[in-house]
Amino acid sequence: VDQSPRGSGLPRPGDWVEVEGVTDPGLFAPMVQAHRLEVRRTGRWPEPVRPAWEQLLNGSLDAQWVELQGVVIGVQTGRVSLLLREGVLEVELRVSGLGPGAYGRFEDALVRIRGCLFASWDYQTHQVKAGSIRLYGAEVCVEQPPPQDWFELPARTAASLRLFDPSAGLFQRARVAGQLLHRSGRELFLAGEGAGFRAWLKTEPAGLEPGELVEVVGFPDLAVRGCPVLRQARVRSVGRTALPEPRPLPEQDWNPAELDARRVRCEGVVVEQRRTERGWLFELQRGLRWLAVRWDRPDAPPDVAVGSRVSLTGVCAVTPTGLEEAAEAGSFQILVGPADTLRVLARPPFWTLERLLGMVGVLIGGLLLAMLWITQLHRQVERRGLALEREIRARQRLEQQQALEQERARVARDLHDELGSDLTEIAMLLARAQAPQTRPERRNEYLEQAAATARRMVTSLDEIVWAMNPRHDTLGSLISYLCLHAERFLGLA
Repeated sequence: VDQSPRGSGLPRPGDWVEVEGVTDPGLFAPMVQAHRLEVRRTGRWPEPVRPAWEQLLNGSLDAQWVELQGVVIGVQTGRVSLLLREGVLEVELRVSGLGPGAYGRFEDALVRIRGCLFASWDYQTHQVKAGSIRLYGAEVCVEQPPPQDWFELPARTAASLRLFDPSAGLFQRARVAGQLLHRSGRELFLAGEGAGFRAWLKTEPAGLEPGELVEVVGFPDLAVRGCPVLRQARVRSVGRTALPEPRPLPEQDWNPAELDARRVRCEGVVVEQRRTERGWLFELQRGLRWLAVRWDRPDAPPDVAVGSRVSLTGVCAVTPTGLEEAAEAGSFQILVGPADTLRVLARPPFWTLERLLGMVGVLIGGLLLAMLWITQLHRQVERRGLALEREIRARQRLEQQQALEQERARVARDLHDELGSDLTEIAMLLARAQAPQTRPERRNEYLEQAAATARRMVTSLDEIVWAMNPRHDTLGSLISYLCLHAERFLGLA
């Protein structure tokens, strides 16, 4: 940073200068607050740094003179998208003598750019924006202009892309012919001569349908798994023919990379169906393996119940390494497009695992409810039994009380009937004995009768007292009493 007075003595690019100042940590990289700046001589431009991909991402070459080589695959105002060996880099350019709107002439050209690199970083978090840099004072050299006719390149086959080629290079385009099997956005799956291949188009294609014969021009990328890929490709249609017959998918172990970008046919049992951000995804079970099937069509998929056995045709797509378009389940998918089919061969049986578990759950729930009901009923029976027991005890006490009252009434009746008549008889006999006109012999007779009646009354009273005593409620007491009564009765004879 130059804080010295500005004037004619300011340095120009290429000058060798001496700076005196104070260091400062800066907001991102260290800097110098210059107090004095002196131009020594005109220096020689240093050799530019050819940064590695990691150095472009982490900002470690901030304020360094660097050189980049790549293909301009996109142009915006003051910014270009540069295809390098490792990937795509967004570069904000400041070219001397060239306005930001004049970068369009570099599109699709192989260029070499030199400039002072400044990392793009967030002013709030001070973190580097990976995949984006700025080049100030840049110089752009076009090494290979865009082709006048994209499809004048020599035609190659998809299989030859992996063969030895002494003239092959990273930024060398290839033209390959093939038949379009499936289109998913900007990604094309094509069948070439002897091999399948993919193409990532630069722009969204229009009017391309499965079955068309096309020519594709793009940069070969052989570092991905599966079939070759042409990136930043352009396509044109040259005809149309019937799609090839799909290959049956083996039941046992097989290599998905050998069937990448090929039409296949298979059967399986649907174990899951769900909607994702990219559409409907089915998972089929084929023996011990699970197969991911993506419904890649604009219309809605058929209503397929879990457990159904289906037959389908589609295009095998192996997950490209390092791409965001990775498969959601496993390392490959079967893409069902407009030219493919998905048919239900057999509906799931009624007794599926879910229904069986549901029925078992219902039975367990019913059993638990029955146990709760039985427990409550048992408690109610116990409470009712205790209430009945209390009622029976109360009734027994009432019956005992009634029996006691009846017994008391019987005793009172016996006392009134027997003892009352005997007392009346004694009173009458004593009254006659006391009469003046009664002769002495008759008086003695009356007294003896009164005494006999009194003894009989005592005996009856003894019988009543004996019957009222609960200690005599035994068979032995009854026998003793009968013997005593017989002795008294028979003793008079």
